[in-house]
This record gives sequence, structure tokens and C-alpha cells, in this order.
Amino acid sequence: MTLRIVSGVEVAVTKEVLWSYLIDFEDQPRWMKDAVEIRVKERKDEIVGTVFETLTKVGPLKTLDVMRIVNIIEYRMIEIEHRGLIGGRGFFEVHDFTPGNCLFYWIEELDFPWYLGGPIAEQSAGLVLRKIFQRDLNNLRDLVAKENPQPAK
Repeated sequence: MTLRIVSGVEVAVTKEVLWSYLIDFEDQPRWMKDAVEIRVKERKDEIVGTVFETLTKVGPLKTLDVMRIVNIIEYRMIEIEHRGLIGGRGFFEVHDFTPGNCLFYWIEELDFPWYLGGPIAEQSAGLVLRKIFQRDLNNLRDLVAKENPQPAK
């Protein structure tokens, strides 16, 4: 069984501006508060194939998530493969909304191994992770707004 989490937020910038925050992996802990540190381990010029590690902390629990970028559509989508303790795929998707605004979706499809509780762990983790991911997206929205103020109308 796979745990699927979909979180979204409207961001008051163009997709190009938002993209610069998403593609700067090592800077993501500024808004992704559960990510203690992100280290690029193997950088690829075309981005696809880049491998990075994220030290993640949720409450007292820490894990090292190894991820590899498997697909990218510039200004639209980043797809990663989780290769750590918990497997699966993650997606950052950017959609045009209105002029100067976009919608950002963070989608995770996570597979918990049987020795971590499998489907039971997925249900419990799902409740916590949904809140964490939405909080992170709200942090991103607020950070982007602070650093890219919109002119008064």
C-alpha cells in the first residue's frame, strides 16, 4: 500500500520566481522546517540524475532520506525518487493560476517497509505528514511574499 499526500498553496509570484525557490535544493530548509539539512551528493548539469540527502526531523525522530531527481519539466514539475528508509516518489508541481500568481502542489507517494509497521505506520504518519507538508507550503508562500513584495494596486 502507498500513502499518497497532496498539499497545495497559492503563491503570489510568477512560476519562474517560485521555480527558483524549488530548484535551490540546499536552501529548502528555509521553508521546509522538518528538513534539518540538505546536501547534494551527486550534481548533474541537466539536474535529472542529481542525488541529494535530506536529514529530516519530526519530533524526536530523525531519518536520512536519499533522493534522486528522475524527471523535470522546467517551471512545471520536479519528480524525485525516495531511496532511503522510506521509498516512493515525490512531485513538486507548479500551475499557472492568474497573472502573477501560481498554484504549487507537493505530492508524496510513500511506501513504508513492513518492518516499520507498513500500512499501520502509513496511516499514522499520514496524519502527521499532511500537517507538516501544509505548514511547509505556507512557510514557502510567506517567504516568497516577504522576499518578492507585490506592487500596490
